[in-house]
Amino acid sequence: MDGTGGDLAAWWDLTESPGIASAITGMSSPEWVTANSQRAASGILVMPAPLRAHEANSTVNEALRTVLPTLSAYNEVTAIVDAGASTHVLAPAASEAALVVIVASQIAGSPRASAAMLERTGDLADLCASRAIPTVVGVIGTDPYRLSDIESFIGTECRSIADDPLGAAVVAGRPSTGRLATRSRLLKSLAPIADEVDERLDLLVKGRL
Repeated sequence: MDGTGGDLAAWWDLTESPGIASAITGMSSPEWVTANSQRAASGILVMPAPLRAHEANSTVNEALRTVLPTLSAYNEVTAIVDAGASTHVLAPAASEAALVVIVASQIAGSPRASAAMLERTGDLADLCASRAIPTVVGVIGTDPYRLSDIESFIGTECRSIADDPLGAAVVAGRPSTGRLATRSRLLKSLAPIADEVDERLDLLVKGRL
């Protein structure tokens, strides 16, 4: 749901279709989710957005009106949506989300640039709080600021994500051995965040959160 263009098809060596564009026109099919998805090597079903920005923008705008609300209505379907980069406003997809994950990446060696980015991150977290949208905030890297300093600065509890370019390349589709994947600092740091998201979604579905 990134209106500036999708990345998943390129990362994971998938085609753009079937994907979000075909899902828009194929919603009358009883199996429209699987019919308009592709299975990635990890096993998950993926609905890629068009790669080119002008195509993605119109497709995502229509999908926000049709595809996303339909997916949101299914308790038995967990949809992980990449809403793209946000600055001072929430991405439109956030309005349909059961849980929003905000990820901010520190700019190593640049305290002023990192502070500006983190301030915007705090603004986004505040917007989610004002709309009662459950939120998890993750921060990539420990340079120039420590996690405790960031939490004090933006007033929000945060989760630490390892700055691991090699691990990120593996996630983005670079071939790797199983040994490299299990040693990835990125994946190890994401595991507790994934567990937290899973637990909170389970509570939301059960009406306890």
